[in-house]
Amino acid sequence: MELLTAILIALIGVVSPVGWVSDRLAEDALRQQLESADDIDIRIDNAPNYRLLQGRVQRVRVAGAGLVPLEGVRIAQLNLEAEGIAAEPGPLRRGTIDLSAPLEVAAQIVLTETDLNQALQSPTIINILEQASVGVPGAEAVGIERYEWVDPQVDLIEGDRLQLRVILQERRNQRQLNIVAESGFALVNSRTVQLVQPVIIIDGQTVPNELLQPLTRQTFDIQTLIGDDFLVRLLQLEIEDNEMAIAAWVQIPPDR
Repeated sequence: MELLTAILIALIGVVSPVGWVSDRLAEDALRQQLESADDIDIRIDNAPNYRLLQGRVQRVRVAGAGLVPLEGVRIAQLNLEAEGIAAEPGPLRRGTIDLSAPLEVAAQIVLTETDLNQALQSPTIINILEQASVGVPGAEAVGIERYEWVDPQVDLIEGDRLQLRVILQERRNQRQLNIVAESGFALVNSRTVQLVQPVIIIDGQTVPNELLQPLTRQTFDIQTLIGDDFLVRLLQLEIEDNEMAIAAWVQIPPDR
């Protein structure tokens, strides 16, 4: 959402008094909203152009490489297309987004293993993962909320598998557990993911497969994990050549 806000702010911010804006100006303005970017290409389809002044955009397509929207968080590749953008121009100029109609966005994102591990050093990302782990089946039984994540690292493995290594440190007495968790995953439908052949090792001891069977029968609802602020549907979730490719459709409701 923050990246989308930056794109809209960039578009509205460079509109001339007669409603004209060039793709190049929009690209330069978007760069200023990001921490850094290796490459950005923006295509704006709008007729008539003066509607930009009203916060209306017919279609915008963004392609980028090496985008850093937040410090320590890098997106290797991004392809994004949004149609029928309707936002209040006043709030956009003040750095916030106030939609007056639902916004639909199609996005393709590629994250490298290196980028993921760099992001895992961010306190913001670790906090998000700690909160998400509370909702994992069985987490409540072991009191997962008592632990904090220390030095998490991921390996992307061919065949749509991911391995996570992390130290869980108890907040009160600093006791530590060394965790290695590996699993494949499959899209059951556009909003649920199922684990495939999970393996969990705790302090060097492999958890018996029979204890992991509930995890293989459980499906994880992406919408539940993300929340109800916007609607998300996954179209692709694949790992190949140390990269994770994600394609999704997102619908963001209007603010009123």
